[in-house]
Amino acid sequence: LKADDRFISFTNTDWMRRPEEWQSSVLSNLASADYTQRSTADSVVSTVCAIQRTNAAYGRQRDVVHDLFVQKIVNTKELSQQLSTRIRSQNSAIEHTNWSLNRLQAGIANIIAPMEVCQKRFALRQKRPERELVMDRFQEALQREDQELASAKAKLQEAANETQRLVRELQEQRSSLEADLQDKQRALATDSLCVDRKMAYKETNHRLDKSYHRAGVPVKPALPEISGQTPQASEGRSQEAERQKSTLVSIEKAMRLEQKAQERWKVSNTTLESCSKATSSASKATQKAMATKIEHTEVLRDELLKQRRLTEQKIAEARKCFQIAQDKFNFILRPISSNVERAKIRRGRSPREAIVDEVTEALQNQHQSLEAHKQILSNQLETVKRNLDELVGVLRQLDEDISDKDRALLIDRQCASLKKPALSDASFGFSKVGPDRYFADTTSSKQRQVVLPSTPR
Repeated sequence: LKADDRFISFTNTDWMRRPEEWQSSVLSNLASADYTQRSTADSVVSTVCAIQRTNAAYGRQRDVVHDLFVQKIVNTKELSQQLSTRIRSQNSAIEHTNWSLNRLQAGIANIIAPMEVCQKRFALRQKRPERELVMDRFQEALQREDQELASAKAKLQEAANETQRLVRELQEQRSSLEADLQDKQRALATDSLCVDRKMAYKETNHRLDKSYHRAGVPVKPALPEISGQTPQASEGRSQEAERQKSTLVSIEKAMRLEQKAQERWKVSNTTLESCSKATSSASKATQKAMATKIEHTEVLRDELLKQRRLTEQKIAEARKCFQIAQDKFNFILRPISSNVERAKIRRGRSPREAIVDEVTEALQNQHQSLEAHKQILSNQLETVKRNLDELVGVLRQLDEDISDKDRALLIDRQCASLKKPALSDASFGFSKVGPDRYFADTTSSKQRQVVLPSTPR
């Protein structure tokens, strides 16, 4: 306002308040201030209470969260430790199972060579002469050995297949445990990062506050969710229990597989021992039967050789006797012809002298005697000739039999040399037939023989 206007307004009192209004306004302001002050004080008190309640609730929640974090870390560590222990046990079981599998495969490989020997022996013995194609004890023992080897191979192959399947199951279970352990270790690192602020700072995470429990954390039991030590159930506890149960089920499955592997080891060892004993016994029986067969064949061949020598002697004697009889037969023909000629000459006598005198009787008696002896010599010649032919036939049969025995011996010794080359040209001791004893060149005697160097002349 301008000065004149202010002067006019000051002089005019219509615009001024009355004293009662002025006092009423002051009292209203004082009452408003007092109310505001009391409201502010109440707000301050309620705010302090709210802060206290917030601090108490935050402390309780922090304690609960820290306690649960610690419990979760303890559970995860326990599960990780059990998983690590079981993985080491699984590695040991897989290693031992592979060792058992290698033993089974080695056993199968060791059976292949004896089976090939059996097949070669069968093939060799099929080449024996027809006379020697008999089902002897050697052939029976060879068939039993082949059956034992085939049965042992089938058993070992079945055990090897079962062991391979078990190795695959162990490896799959170990992979599952390792994956679970990796998840547990990652979860453990994550939970530890949430609790340990220093670790969070190292990870350049500065947004975390300090996690602790005001009263301190007591020693926590491992896996209380499964043992039923938790005071109350919740969805989170149920899921935690399911997580623990899943891991423990995997561990129990791994333990059952290890027990199954241990039982498999025992069965494999028993199978190996039984197959080894059976095949060894069959091989020894075959060797014994083969040795007996060779000994017996040698004895028979020696008997045949002895009989051949005797037959040759008899043939020589028979030929000599035949020659003597033949000479005597030829010799007696001349006296007979002389006797006939004398009788013919005497028939030329005169009738007066043609009587049967003593000379005539003597000539007749001589003729009858010579003819009788001629007939006897003829019959003897036929008998000796027939016997000589029979002896020659027997000698031929003996030669054929000796040749067959030699071929059979060669084949049987070849069968023996398939396992030990030193037995190719040696026998297996001696045998006794009747009162005679026959010694043979054995392997040991062959090795003991000393060959002296020839001295130059």
